[in-house]
Amino acid sequence: KPMRTHHCHVCDRCVCRMDHHCPWIGNCVGFRNHKFFILFLLYAAITTFMTGICSYFAVFISKEDIDSKDFGGFPSLLFLLIISLFTVILSFGLCLFCLIMLIFHVYLAMANRTTIEMKYRCRKNPFRLSVSENLAQVLGKDRRLWLIPIQPNDRTSSGIKFPITNKYRKFLIENDFDDFS
Repeated sequence: KPMRTHHCHVCDRCVCRMDHHCPWIGNCVGFRNHKFFILFLLYAAITTFMTGICSYFAVFISKEDIDSKDFGGFPSLLFLLIISLFTVILSFGLCLFCLIMLIFHVYLAMANRTTIEMKYRCRKNPFRLSVSENLAQVLGKDRRLWLIPIQPNDRTSSGIKFPITNKYRKFLIENDFDDFS
């Protein structure tokens, strides 16, 4: 199997540069869709934050504009207050969760690691290049397209072979290993 490829027992297939199997998207996050997963987390955090802000304003700013007509047996103000408070709490909780996941996955992309490779922290990372080169492997070289959900055509790796550090390349040559990059 190619370098940095792992077998997913849920999908029952091998995934290049596999990060994890994600139950949110029902698929493995790997070389081909890691950018889309990061963007999904970003857009989900923004959406849940905006939902929380709108619900907050619905409760605390415009409550004096709401009349007290019955709404299915409940006064409409009380019903709106309960639903909006629930939405505010849920939205900001989901936003916090998405932000934590986003920060973690951006950190992994900057370090050129996957969640699976984080288990091996004691080992040196032969794939850790500069931050911009690491991000280019996930998001593409053109920074203007990083936040647009399109497949990057200008990645610095093929998904099978990955650039490695000069120190690791020197180690491979000195020990008569094949160069993987």
